Amino acid sequence: MDESISDEPNGHSRLLTVMVDELMRKNGISFKDLDAVAVSSGPGSYTGLRIGMSTAKGLCYASEKPLISISTFEGMVQSFLQNNTVANEDLLVPMIDARRMEVYTQVFGSSGKAVAAQMPYISGNEGLFHEAPKGKVWLFGSGAEKMVEGLSAYDVQADGNPFISAVNLLPIAHKRWVEKQFDDIAYTTPNYGKAWQKA
Repeated sequence: MDESISDEPNGHSRLLTVMVDELMRKNGISFKDLDAVAVSSGPGSYTGLRIGMSTAKGLCYASEKPLISISTFEGMVQSFLQNNTVANEDLLVPMIDARRMEVYTQVFGSSGKAVAAQMPYISGNEGLFHEAPKGKVWLFGSGAEKMVEGLSAYDVQADGNPFISAVNLLPIAHKRWVEKQFDDIAYTTPNYGKAWQKA
């Protein structure tokens, strides 16, 4: 699977469309060859999400292809499951750092299916789980390590900030394309997780 990756800070606006063009040229395909355009809908960086979503929408409008927006958490879970072995009763909890002792998160079962809605969570608070976990609780993402102590009552294991790629969205995107589960190009907006706050 070909992919194009850049770790340049704040390079989205300058590099994204160039990388898309180069990747398609490398593989000898054009926009008319696409079936759909998939994009991470967030949570995530405010600027990054806006650039990614606007680019995806532009590609959809120009090529008359459907849009598939996918939660960042779903992509994180797919990546985790591809690189780790979990038991049936384990819970997967991707976490995105929201500063101080807060994260934005969602709880998934071992199959990768969400078992709770997305939510902000402050370390030590009740309410992350509907009932006490029966298996191991896997925390991963940029906010995982700072949450370990507050969840020490459970069998917790944290993976600080594993590498996440857009490639991890492909299994979900393919399933939604087969099922014709598309998003409205005009009205789909990024999921920022929480209201923007000035630093």
